[in-house]
Amino acid sequence: GQRPAPKPPKLDRVAVAFRFELQALDLRLRAGRVVEAGKHLTVAGMTTEELDRALGHVASAHDDFARAAILEGVADGLRERDYNKREKRDASQNARVA
Repeated sequence: GQRPAPKPPKLDRVAVAFRFELQALDLRLRAGRVVEAGKHLTVAGMTTEELDRALGHVASAHDDFARAAILEGVADGLRERDYNKREKRDASQNARVA
C-alpha cells in the first residue's frame, strides 16, 4: 500500500516572529544611518545625478521604516496567536484536571 504523505512540520510562530523582528531591526538600523547621513548632505558641488541618487537612498530609507513597522506587526500577530493558543490549551487541560 501507499504510505500517507508526511505531515508538514508545525509552524514555530515564536521563531518566525523572532526572524521578522530581526529583519525589522536590520531595516531600521540601515535606514537610520541613511537618513542621518542625508541630514548632512552638502548639495553644493553635487551633480544632478548624485543628488538624485542620494535623495533616492533617503526616500528608500523612509520606505524601509514603513516595511519594518509591517514586519513588527506580523511578529506581534504571530506571538499573539501563539499566546492565545497556549492559553486555550492550558484552560482545556485545567478543565480536565478539575
